Amino acid sequence: MGRANLSHLTEEEKKERRRLQQIERRKKDPAKEAEYNAKAAERKKQWAKDNEELLKQRAAEYYQENKEEIKTRVKKRADDNPEKIKEYKKAHYENNKEAINAKNKEWRDSKPREYHNEYLRSWKSENRGKVVQSGKKRSIPMSKCLKLLGEQQVGILNQFYNYASRISECIGIKHHVDHVLPLAGDGFTGLHVPWNLQVIPATINLRKGNRS
Repeated sequence: MGRANLSHLTEEEKKERRRLQQIERRKKDPAKEAEYNAKAAERKKQWAKDNEELLKQRAAEYYQENKEEIKTRVKKRADDNPEKIKEYKKAHYENNKEAINAKNKEWRDSKPREYHNEYLRSWKSENRGKVVQSGKKRSIPMSKCLKLLGEQQVGILNQFYNYASRISECIGIKHHVDHVLPLAGDGFTGLHVPWNLQVIPATINLRKGNRS
């Protein structure tokens, strides 16, 4: 069988034809296919290492151009897989503990104390359901519950505190978020979970003390 007449093809078309033929030949020989894939992966890894700054620049540009879409996608993935994300973050921290702590320390040292104080106040204001209250009897059950709750449930905790704040502002009467079964009850311990919370006037909550 003679060679096919390819004079009607452009150089690009000939190149593409040869590429497809090579793929077909590799598919018929699993050992050759595996060898090719291993070499290709190594070349890709080496290229990425040699062009690290270029890849960072491209990633930054892509993020800036698609920021809102990426944030929406990441939030949806986190909402759909809270436990998986939680486990991933935990494993990532354990595997990179020293580098993460060093980076965090470098960031903290680069900012003045006033910045951190303001950041902490802002974070507490937006995440009141996560703020562990003082006192061993209260802090222990709160910490344990927060570790077991998913992001959606922690979000509901925050809503209770935001609701109490809005009521206080709207009607001018201070309201607290109260644990129906107290965290430091007499002979028992309540839980820091959404179904154990209620918003009540501060005067009633203070009179209640550690009684349910």
